[in-house]
Amino acid sequence: MRVCLGALLLLLGLAAAGCSGAPPATPAAATADGATPVAALAPDADRADADLLRRSSGGTPFSPTSATCDVTFHTLAVQLPPQRVEGCLKALWSALPPTRQAFCSDSQHGIGNKPDEIRVLQSTDPLDILRYCNTSSLRYGLTNEEVVQRVALWKRQHPFRLQGAGKDYVVALLDPGVTMSPQWAAEVARFCPDAVNLGAGSIDNLLQVTNVRRTLYLWWLPPLGS
Repeated sequence: MRVCLGALLLLLGLAAAGCSGAPPATPAAATADGATPVAALAPDADRADADLLRRSSGGTPFSPTSATCDVTFHTLAVQLPPQRVEGCLKALWSALPPTRQAFCSDSQHGIGNKPDEIRVLQSTDPLDILRYCNTSSLRYGLTNEEVVQRVALWKRQHPFRLQGAGKDYVVALLDPGVTMSPQWAAEVARFCPDAVNLGAGSIDNLLQVTNVRRTLYLWWLPPLGS
């Protein structure tokens, strides 16, 4: 609960700040994993929100940047135990203004007691989550824009919310009343063969698992030999 309260307070602070356009401070040297501390590059309002999030969650907020996409997105991120991710995302979604998108950007599935990661992206377009993550598949020759366009099409036809994403996967929660049809399952299998061949095992199983879990999983293995 302390993480969720901190995240909610973070978002309220961001909404109040309204991205005032104040120039960022001079960036400090990046950390070993390439992330630059929030206090080094965010405006004063974001810095204060990050400090509040740190005190509330016990985590270390940072402002990651994407080195693989053409557009630079401003984000705040925090790491937290996997069991807290779902509750915190729901709390964030209920409080976020339209100019913010919250999603799980790194899921370790509890392996090695490693934390998961939630990011808050400054954008009005949920599909910018995929652009920020540069989600694509080298193995199947799918560019980021092709993934974005296909997910956008399915999102219009079968409404869902993007819950998580990375460079080679997408996780989406089906809206209430939405179910996967055999036709949609076949489309997913063609666009994302690994989700069936190395995951559900068959199109029928993909349909059943998606409808039971209310969650759509898309993922692609890296190229052979990589």
